Amino acid sequence: MDTELEWALAHSWNHGRYPDVFTENTGMDFSIPGRPEYFVEKRPNRKIKIEITSFRFICGGAMHYYASIKADGVHICRKEEAGRTVWCMGYLGEEHKKMTREQKDAASSIWNIDVEREVTREEIEKDPGRWRGYHVGSLTNAFLSREEAIETAKRIIKARFQGDWKIEIEDLT
Repeated sequence: MDTELEWALAHSWNHGRYPDVFTENTGMDFSIPGRPEYFVEKRPNRKIKIEITSFRFICGGAMHYYASIKADGVHICRKEEAGRTVWCMGYLGEEHKKMTREQKDAASSIWNIDVEREVTREEIEKDPGRWRGYHVGSLTNAFLSREEAIETAKRIIKARFQGDWKIEIEDLT
């Protein structure tokens, strides 16, 4: 495995059982053999949103930033009698219920990934109470700056997403 991909996987926390690398065709192989009326579509102009949030601790005034990656997945659809395509969610029959979680998660409409970084020796020494139970190199989702959170998310995206994706940053701080 590529070392940049290994680094990206180590610093990603998936909200599903996602593939290591997302391609233009991830999720497009979804099908329910006994329910051929269901099919998948991918959104045109797919995007990946880096969402930045923050939290200020009341005691000590510490400020941390958090980054999550929200990428456009695919939609499970079916055609109505009038010819209109509708998105389908929820219960899609017993065959769908019995699919592996990997199959269902690859066919999600949004793939959610949290971004993490390594805790440093300096942080632990400066505030041992805050970092009790952590060791140098432990992962945390609390970043010290907005810029570090964004750059880490971009590095993960570069390693894990192939193809033409538009990247947007949504700063909710």
